[in-house]
Amino acid sequence: MDPLDFFSFNHQYANLGTKDDPKRYHYVDQKPEGFDEQAAEDFPTLLLIHGFPDLWYGWRYQIGPWVRAGYRVIAPDCAGYGQTAKPTSISAYTPKSITSDLVALLDILGISKVIVVGHDWGAAIAWRFCAFAPERVRALVTASIPFNPPARQYLSPAEITARAPLLGYMEYFANEDSTKEIEGKLYKFFNLVFQRPPLTPTTSGSNDEHNWPLAGRLRRLLLGPQSPRRSDLFDLAETEVYLRSFSPTWEEKGSGMQGPLAYYRTGQLRVAEEKGKGARFARETQLISSIAFTDLPSTLPESLPILFLHPLRDPACLPTQVDKMKKKFIPHVSVKTLDCGHWVMLEEPETVTCTVLDWLEDIRMAPSKPDRHASRL
Repeated sequence: MDPLDFFSFNHQYANLGTKDDPKRYHYVDQKPEGFDEQAAEDFPTLLLIHGFPDLWYGWRYQIGPWVRAGYRVIAPDCAGYGQTAKPTSISAYTPKSITSDLVALLDILGISKVIVVGHDWGAAIAWRFCAFAPERVRALVTASIPFNPPARQYLSPAEITARAPLLGYMEYFANEDSTKEIEGKLYKFFNLVFQRPPLTPTTSGSNDEHNWPLAGRLRRLLLGPQSPRRSDLFDLAETEVYLRSFSPTWEEKGSGMQGPLAYYRTGQLRVAEEKGKGARFARETQLISSIAFTDLPSTLPESLPILFLHPLRDPACLPTQVDKMKKKFIPHVSVKTLDCGHWVMLEEPETVTCTVLDWLEDIRMAPSKPDRHASRL
């Protein structure tokens, strides 16, 4: 497994739908040396859930070391991304629906429980995975997005922006016009979004490209004449992977942006699902889910080991949010701070890799003979 070689990983496909209504999921399935297929059900397995705008490939620096440490690693492209199916119904992109997809994938692979690892939207889905399918989870690792309890009421993107200006980009993503606009400026978009944060915070009034999350800023930067500096998190080959994967015209293999942006357009349905009122939405949208619609709790059980990776220079992951999570909702969570921005797996690849391995060993979930000195390459 070479993190710079997309095709050096073990790519697989599964049909999570029916013969008449297929739902193809693309995933990477890496097994450690000497893996016994007969022991797959209870083998220590990591399920990696990517965020936006990412792919399974976002975990490229972690997959190899974790496999060499003895774990099986499953890293799917979630619905709407990469070579996975792109449903047209908005209901296919809620955390509940993605959880249902991932549970179906685990069933096909014969895996009973997993260690769930999520980043960004993948973290938000991972938190809910533990609530919707607790019987399938051994432990949880999330990065960049702390736990949020089920919302008491729906807030529109504009209302969210008013309360949290650094989430202003969500208002743009929720607008259908953003799909074609971003697709037409993919190179600029990825170079804006995938950046290390500045060493010192920029002011909200600055026209600096690091302030793209503010309301209206991303669209102006995308459609304006200036070009952002090239991302320092990708080399040219990695950039090409993302451009091809998100292009709506690349040999019918690219996802386009409709599916990835759909996650930001599910707000009302997410609130309904978490309040146990999603059955009506399911009937209206013909959503098929193996998971019952019940009210979600505002915490997770103390018996579930949880590690949270807190990037200190991610402006959307404030210390106050992490403190609130720990004091009010998940008091037993272990928090590891990282001196980096949002893209923890790329900015601090070895730290992320080793922190997770060390923590899993501490909670006695490591394979019998892990390689504690596994190189990230």
